[in-house]
Amino acid sequence: MRQLEVTFDLDRLEGYALDAELERAELARPGIKLLPRDPAAASLVVAFTTFPGLVARFGRWFVDAFPACGCDACGEIADGEIARLARMVDALIAGRFRETLWIPNGAEGWQAATFWFATKSCSQRTRLERTRAQQMLASTA
Repeated sequence: MRQLEVTFDLDRLEGYALDAELERAELARPGIKLLPRDPAAASLVVAFTTFPGLVARFGRWFVDAFPACGCDACGEIADGEIARLARMVDALIAGRFRETLWIPNGAEGWQAATFWFATKSCSQRTRLERTRAQQMLASTA
């Protein structure tokens, strides 16, 4: 995180109450929010939880946990999760991340996020209850 601060034009906030959704889990320490000064760039928020370890928000809506599950059966290892987080942060800061949120007329909402990496891309699309999607859109106004 410190290297990002030195390399990019951004503001760093550290503390509690940076992201209510991420902080629903028990926190191990204060979170960090990196806000680029360029309004076209996406922000990054990291909440350090007691379990699963950390939760990150990329941009406005995309949230992922590291490790994703944390159970022994999934076999996630620290080195693999560190590498996954680093790839996602690299894509974010290089402008290779996009997210959308839309609500078709009279239908449920949809959230989508895509990361582009050197050799592949990774996309996720999630259906949302209409009221939840409306709340998410309203929170960015």
